[in-house]
Amino acid sequence: MRTSSSSPPGPIETGTFIGRNDFVFTWDEANLDEIGWRKLGEMLRLVWKKVPSLEEESDVRKEQTGDEGMTAIVGLAAYEAAPETETSKEAAPKPARKKKRARAKGAKRTKGKGAK
Repeated sequence: MRTSSSSPPGPIETGTFIGRNDFVFTWDEANLDEIGWRKLGEMLRLVWKKVPSLEEESDVRKEQTGDEGMTAIVGLAAYEAAPETETSKEAAPKPARKKKRARAKGAKRTKGKGAK
């Protein structure tokens, strides 16, 4: 999204990354067998092959309307996840512990709601 610190600001810095309410950026894990994996690849390739025709359609409309359009970044990915190892389990983030509430200086400790 940004190539180097000397390059112009990228979509995150300028706000265009989430600037539209119809933007799409999503991912999830899917536990697939070989057939499911192949079907997923076919679906993604079909979407990818449609992008040039969307550009051509847009070019025609832009010519008719004088609209400049916008540059959209399109990316698709599907890859096999790395196997989980004991090391990766240990490195996984631990759930956040509940923070203790700070008491005002000199305040007395109570034993729960409504305790006196």
